[in-house]
This record gives sequence, C-alpha cells and structure tokens, in this order.
Amino acid sequence: MLVLPTRILFPAAEISITSPANTTYTSNLLVLNYTVYFTLSENKKVVYSIDGSDNITIFNRHGSQFYETISDIVVLPELSDGLHHLAVHAVYAEGEGAPGFAEVYFTVDTAPPRISLLSIENKTYSSTDIQLDFTVNEQTSQISYSLDNKENVAIYGNTTLSGLAEGSHRLVVYANDTVGNVGFSETVHFAVAQATEFQIRVELFQLTLVIIVALVMVVVATFMYFKKRKHKR
Repeated sequence: MLVLPTRILFPAAEISITSPANTTYTSNLLVLNYTVYFTLSENKKVVYSIDGSDNITIFNRHGSQFYETISDIVVLPELSDGLHHLAVHAVYAEGEGAPGFAEVYFTVDTAPPRISLLSIENKTYSSTDIQLDFTVNEQTSQISYSLDNKENVAIYGNTTLSGLAEGSHRLVVYANDTVGNVGFSETVHFAVAQATEFQIRVELFQLTLVIIVALVMVVVATFMYFKKRKHKR
C-alpha cells in the first residue's frame, strides 16, 4: 500500500492583541490594536469577529514578502454593556498555511450606580438628627453625600445626619462603582424646625385632653354596664 506524505501546514502567522485587554471598560467605543507576524507569503488576510458575528476583513493584500509584520489600529463598532468576545484570524490562500488565531474576553460597563433614598423625604422634621437610609444596585468602591452643596462626606453605608441646623436643607448621595462610574441620587429638599415651648405646651394640653376624654368614656361605659346588670336583676 502506497502511503502519500502528508503536507505539513506551518502556522500562517503569530497574532498579538494589545487592545482591548481582559478587563472592564467604561466606554462603548473601543479600538482593536493588533500585530500580525506573517511567516509565509502570498495572499495575506486578517479578519476579526465580535461575539461570534460575521468576520470583518481589516487587512487583505497579495505580496511575495516573507516574514512580514503588520500592525494596525481599527475602530470597533459601538458595543453594548456586558461581556464580549473578540477573535482575530490571519489566513493565507487555501492550502498555504494553518490560520493564526488570537482572542480576548472583556467587559463594557458604562452604567452608573443607581441610588434610592429610603428614609429622608421632602418634608419638615422636628429633630436635628435624621437617619439616612439608602440602597445601591451594585457593588461600590466609594459612597458619599453632599449637604447644602458643601464638600462631599465619605460614608460606608446608612448613617445619621447629626446636629442639623434649623431651616431648609439640600441632600445628594453619590456612589462610585468598582470601575469608576459615578452615580448620584435624586436631590432631596427637607427642612428642620424644632418645636417651640408654646408648641410643646399646646401639644401637651391636646394630649391631656385626649386622655381625659378617654377616661370619661371608660367611666361612662362602666357605669352603663353596671346599670344594665342592676336593671336585669
């Protein structure tokens, strides 16, 4: 039996991808920075694809130069937020070499954190100490708040705003996610107005009056109950 020698296909090229890298980006607009070291000649072609889509040709040339190095920067189409896979292939005319290949996985995250204030409302408070409770929809690297347009104060979670001056106030909470996107809450306008001595006396009088009325009603109800029982006997 005659065995024909198998044709060995040498690698068509060595490929390196400088950008994008295996990291997270805060922009939807990225560039492909690549270098291809061709080891053979003839029809040289470089293509790329994103997330398994159709190949896009970025280099295609017929030439006889050996060991040619091609470097280029290509603007990628606008990418959505999330995980992406980019593959670069270098090929020759059919049968002239095994295709070169390189790939990279990366993430795009352009969405800032969303902050929801749960405790402080647009109303007037009678206390100078107010609890600040809020939620953030993702992991953060820094959280802070600004009161009355003053310098941000770093916090590590829910806190208490202490020693607030009487009058109107403006509050905004900020959050940085782990890749640098900055989010901020809605602006809350609230006021602090402590009760005066006269208001306290009025409130105490009203409370006392309510207690007296309640006691009278209890006494009357008790009297009517025993009166009914005596009448039945």
